[in-house]
Amino acid sequence: MRLTDTSIVKKNQLAGVGRAGLWAVRHVLPFACVGAAAALVYAGAVSVDARGLTASVLCAAALLAFIVRESLHARSDCPGGSARSLVELRLLVLAAALLQLGTVLARSAQLELGAVLYLFALVSVTFFSRTASVPALALVLALEWLGGGGPAAGDQVELSRRLTFSLFLAFFGAFGLAFLRTEILRIRAKGKEHLDEKLRVITEQARDFRLMSVPSSHVDEGEEGTDSEEDRRAEILCVTSALHEIHSTIYTLLDVVRRTMGLNACVLLWEKDSGEYLGIFEAATSSGSISDAPIPIHFGLTGAVVAHGKPIRICPVPSDTAPIPYYAEREDVSSFCAMPVEDGSVVRGVLCADRLTEDAFTDAECEVLEQVAEQAVRIISTERLFLQLVKSKTEQSRLYRASTRLREAHTCEEVLEAAFESARSIVDWDLAAATLYDPHTRRHRVLHAVGEWEEQVAGLSWRDNGGLVSQTVRMRHYLPYKGKYEAASQTVLIKKVRFKEARSLLVLPLVAQDKAIGTLLIVSRKEGIFSQQIRLLLQVIADQTALSYQNALMVRRLEELATTDPLTGLFNKRVFLEALGRNSISAQRYDKKLSLIMTDLDKFKSVNDTHGHPVGDQVLIQFADVLRRNAREVDVVCRYGGEEFVVIVVETDAEGAYRMAERIRRDMERERIDTGTGTVRVTCSMGVATCPEQGPGPEELIRNADEALYEAKRSGRNRVVVSSAGYRQTG
Repeated sequence: MRLTDTSIVKKNQLAGVGRAGLWAVRHVLPFACVGAAAALVYAGAVSVDARGLTASVLCAAALLAFIVRESLHARSDCPGGSARSLVELRLLVLAAALLQLGTVLARSAQLELGAVLYLFALVSVTFFSRTASVPALALVLALEWLGGGGPAAGDQVELSRRLTFSLFLAFFGAFGLAFLRTEILRIRAKGKEHLDEKLRVITEQARDFRLMSVPSSHVDEGEEGTDSEEDRRAEILCVTSALHEIHSTIYTLLDVVRRTMGLNACVLLWEKDSGEYLGIFEAATSSGSISDAPIPIHFGLTGAVVAHGKPIRICPVPSDTAPIPYYAEREDVSSFCAMPVEDGSVVRGVLCADRLTEDAFTDAECEVLEQVAEQAVRIISTERLFLQLVKSKTEQSRLYRASTRLREAHTCEEVLEAAFESARSIVDWDLAAATLYDPHTRRHRVLHAVGEWEEQVAGLSWRDNGGLVSQTVRMRHYLPYKGKYEAASQTVLIKKVRFKEARSLLVLPLVAQDKAIGTLLIVSRKEGIFSQQIRLLLQVIADQTALSYQNALMVRRLEELATTDPLTGLFNKRVFLEALGRNSISAQRYDKKLSLIMTDLDKFKSVNDTHGHPVGDQVLIQFADVLRRNAREVDVVCRYGGEEFVVIVVETDAEGAYRMAERIRRDMERERIDTGTGTVRVTCSMGVATCPEQGPGPEELIRNADEALYEAKRSGRNRVVVSSAGYRQTG
């Protein structure tokens, strides 16, 4: 039986009422104000008397308050899809009612503010979705035609005014939809295209310099999965900063060399497109004919440097020599020098220097250029290392936060919730579930599941099979490879469970003390989200989860040992005294009845002496089951000691407790215990005491119930006696 308190139920009921009231205020009351505004416009109350004017002002203030609330809600939550459309609909409908009511109020004061509604039509269809703007404009038209009960019969002036208003409102709406909205979408598309191009350039340069594995906008066949959007943005920002630093430092270095040596150009070429081309990374020059066109990797003089890995010096440059490849037009270069730029033992680029005069490059100048090439590689390597440190620090911060959450979790449920939250900080999932494996029965079961497909897997149990979960437990390694999921061909739990529309899935083993105790299942609709780095991070979280879950299980077992009788599974005497004291205080505070049933097995010692202690233990276990069956959910059943048991009967008087005790006595009387050589029947005697008749405190209740039990045994056993301080019945 569970330890419960009726106050908890009342609190839950009050919380439910509070949630219902909050929902009504949030969703019903705003539209009630819209209806009130429509009623005021229709009745023309604004022009009748002061009461109508006051009602209109109050209604307008309420509408304005709701508009402010909806605006803040939309700005803070930033919902998407249908949820965003609903927020926009509420906001525009409220604004339409407020503006229409305001124009009617102004009209009663001989002011015409219809142009405000035209502006509203223009803004709503331009910046909001059609599912929200069209109903709002329909509401404006409806309120306009119903205002004051509609135009009176034969009132051609009013009818003409309303027709003109309707035409202008439709014109402004159509103008905003056809021109402004289209233009805004065009500008957004152009801006996105420009941003994508800049992102592409940054991505290519980052790959060329191997700063980090920045993902492209699509996933190629066989390519590792991409990280989450948040990770990608953070990575791109870091890469952009690193590239800016590299460009700035290398340009300064090249410009100093150009000025010092009197060069026409000092250019750093770097490999592009996986080594198929060379491209200008930085150039310090006074020439205006530098070209950024890609240069084939084996073309001309620079191709010879890449092919042989040796520097080249030419002075003078023959006219029949292939042109310098980084000039768009043939430049009058008379002296040329090119140095290979080696990253490790691989030539990644070429450092070029040229002069228009026939001044050959000396050995000292070539040595300087060689040092510049080495320095350029060091600059790139330094930024590469810095980015790796930043990424490592970010990953360590995530893992530290995840470890902290798991360390602070004390119960098994808290551990699993912390594991799911930690996994979400790494990757955006649609379903997270934890399974437990029992090696004795060879069965798996889902402990906890959150998210999409939750109903399919919650509480599921199955025998060990060939599914991914079973294989993960056996192999103690995550599955499937690269986290790709194909619903048609892969079984995760059992064959009947398929995660439709899912594209990525990862089953991670929960390993504790070198044994797989279960799995952590992560499923997502997005494709290719489990990159190698993500998989490693999730595995660390899974390992920490397994240890934390094992610790929580040990804590739970220790708590059970401290509060539970190991033989019968009932609460022990310690829990009984705490529960009785708590329920006694609650009964006094709320003027409730509280009864205590104390029971003892009759002639139990003779059962042990005659049939042995194993049979005696079986009798105790069977009697505990009888008590459980007859007690209610709110009652507390405990083993008091030896063959004595107690039942705290909450919010029940002596008569109700007596009836429960009689049911227990009759059930136990019918029980038969197998001794191996036959059966034995054991009866019980019971004493009942009730608060406040037998005293307000737990001590008096225990004493009176014990005296009633003693009276039941003395008067013949196998009976129920109610304490004499109340009334007495025997059976």
